[in-house]
Amino acid sequence: MKVLHLFIADKFTKPLIPFLNSNFGIEDHLFLGVLDNQNQKDFDHPNVRFLASPLRKHFFKNLFLFYTYCKSADKIVLHGSVFNHFFLLFPFFLKKAYWIIMGSELYTIPNNSGWNIWMRKFVLSRVSYHVTHIEGDSALANQLLHSDAKLIYSPLYLSNTVNTNDFKAIQLNQEKTLHILVGNSLSSNNNHFQIFDWLKQLKDENIKIYVPLSYGSDLVYRDKVIAKGREMFQDQFAPITEFMDPESYREFLKTMDIAIFNHSRQEALGVTLTLMSLGKLVYVNPNTTSYQSLIKKGLKVFDNRLILDSGLRTNRDVDSNKMMLEKYYSTASLLNSYQLIYNN
Repeated sequence: MKVLHLFIADKFTKPLIPFLNSNFGIEDHLFLGVLDNQNQKDFDHPNVRFLASPLRKHFFKNLFLFYTYCKSADKIVLHGSVFNHFFLLFPFFLKKAYWIIMGSELYTIPNNSGWNIWMRKFVLSRVSYHVTHIEGDSALANQLLHSDAKLIYSPLYLSNTVNTNDFKAIQLNQEKTLHILVGNSLSSNNNHFQIFDWLKQLKDENIKIYVPLSYGSDLVYRDKVIAKGREMFQDQFAPITEFMDPESYREFLKTMDIAIFNHSRQEALGVTLTLMSLGKLVYVNPNTTSYQSLIKKGLKVFDNRLILDSGLRTNRDVDSNKMMLEKYYSTASLLNSYQLIYNN
């Protein structure tokens, strides 16, 4: 076995497995996973195995599986951190480990302590490679963990690849009503209220504000966002509280003109890439690693402070985004990145 993938069965890994199976020999890689509210039938592939559940009850059986597969693998790809406690017992396996950096896990490390944080630091500081499409996340990880892992560029998952067939740049000054997407979830990290204050100052604009609030668990915050939005914008405000499947959500995003994200850290990159692939203008917090990485690649996203400086109807040139997205976020780019891992 060349490559062992340690994974959590979720919406990201579900399509990745058949993608890799169709492009590499099944005998070359194996997936050892943990179910996460997913139907095991959705992961019915000949090279997928799952730890026995409940995990603690079958600890020694699971430990044996982990050791056996790790020992026989040339490389180990970490999707998530559910196997960290096993690596405490066999840290030498981390020399051949490739860490898929999602981004959010980095922000649990600073100013936190306790057993789980210590274990995460112990494990992640010993991997040999970082796999990410946000170069700043790799640099931040090395800084926080005092490590020197090497970087392999990758879109990571199919959810970060884009289809540019529907790319169409719009002329904002020709639109009667501007349809504006604010945030991507009901997390307070969206900083909705600050965006509302910005939009309120542009009171002469004819706008409709759409706020996705179906993803996440902080229902108290969701209700505050809805109440504030209705108070400030009345019928111009449209909260979205029903979950949409990916195709329906893409069709909805086609109807938007502008997206404003004000996350204080790397987040909402999947929806950002989808919006860009449709030719939309995306404003984001310039202090995030994702903004810096996209700009470095030549992609056109915009500092959200420009909204107040020049209004919402300023046309901005995003034509080059189509070509750059195809270069960095195509399925070909994703496949190439896994070829680098498999052949490295």
